[in-house]
Amino acid sequence: MMDETKTYPPLIKFEPNMPVTVRLKYSSGKECMSEFGKSFLWGTDEVDGKQSFFATEALNHKIVTLGAGEFDKITICKKTGDNKTWFEVEMADVPVVSGGGSEEAAPIPTPEPTVAPPSDLGGKFKAMHSACKTNPELTVKLWQVFMAETSVSDEDLPF
Repeated sequence: MMDETKTYPPLIKFEPNMPVTVRLKYSSGKECMSEFGKSFLWGTDEVDGKQSFFATEALNHKIVTLGAGEFDKITICKKTGDNKTWFEVEMADVPVVSGGGSEEAAPIPTPEPTVAPPSDLGGKFKAMHSACKTNPELTVKLWQVFMAETSVSDEDLPF
């Protein structure tokens, strides 16, 4: 019986306080078991001739929680202190070409606030109104706040 030896692409090693930026090739790491326990093998675009790295469960969790996946560029930095080792992970700046031809960090998009459709707002107000039947003054105040904070007119309400 032959002893199977696994071979991996050249591995990226993280040195303390030396950030490494990688572009992930896949949406998740491949779960592996070793004498150290569970780890995750991540494939990357080549970095100094190396194209993969092993992540501990904690590092893998940080990558996944960050929302990083296939083709995302992330920066990983191994930190040490007080006899502890941990990793910091962040999305890497995505360079864009500005009008002048120089590279600058792409702005992080800010999600637009969503406004519920008038029918949903009307339903919410109707529920609040039902709960306030015993306090007409509170109902009037709620109505005033509702009308001031929305672009809903009386005609949009379902009652």
